[in-house]
Amino acid sequence: MHFGYRDNISQPTVQGAPPPKRVLPDRQPVAPTGELLLGYPSQNRGAILGVTPPALSQNSSFAAFRLLEQDVAGFEAWLTSAAQEAGIDRELLAAKVCWRWRSGAPLVLSPDTGTPDPPLAPERVNDFDYVSADPALDDTFGHRCPIGSHIRRTNPRGAAVIAGGSTHRIVRRAMPYGPPFDPAHPDDAPRGLVGWFICSDLTNSFELIMSQWVNDSAFVRSVRGPDGANPVKNISGQDVLIGVNDPQTSSFTLTSPPT
Repeated sequence: MHFGYRDNISQPTVQGAPPPKRVLPDRQPVAPTGELLLGYPSQNRGAILGVTPPALSQNSSFAAFRLLEQDVAGFEAWLTSAAQEAGIDRELLAAKVCWRWRSGAPLVLSPDTGTPDPPLAPERVNDFDYVSADPALDDTFGHRCPIGSHIRRTNPRGAAVIAGGSTHRIVRRAMPYGPPFDPAHPDDAPRGLVGWFICSDLTNSFELIMSQWVNDSAFVRSVRGPDGANPVKNISGQDVLIGVNDPQTSSFTLTSPPT
């Protein structure tokens, strides 16, 4: 994508389907077939979605098509000013905004660098969760990966969020449009992302993700550590990358581990 992040790293594993190709293993629960295809039991108490007669919808899906314009020059300028204001490295801020370093390495497993040494094995890049009983791996409070970061909001995994994490899965297909961005010669040419989001229930998957997960400041149901520590307040906000962000009311909080 034009923002420079490695994309198409993870897709859901679907019950009864071959493993996703050309993406890294997704260690989340296998999605019921009916979550992506009509005519099969879904995660919604096994309900089978479709129309009557069933032959009209069996093995079909719905899809949302979006054109997402990307102001790359504006984004890069914001990274520079916001990183200075926050007193952190510019590329670290870019990682916290997205949730992965631009290389694709996840913050949860590599909080300090996008090029860990030794490199993360491919099978480990998606082998994690935000909440863990192991204090060394737990990121319930968003110290490594902010709760307002883009990928954490659109795929919260096992975190305690409204409507439940590791659910409402969708298949994503995307490609950039417009000329490549040259940081040495910034311009305002139209460029962005063509997105195709596939599922069996647009209301309960795609629209829920875009409204409740991306834009609802009450995204987190309960923010408590594995040891039952008191919740941290006001660390949710909206998805800072694609949310409907109002400069007067929206927020993106960078939290620091307790010392």
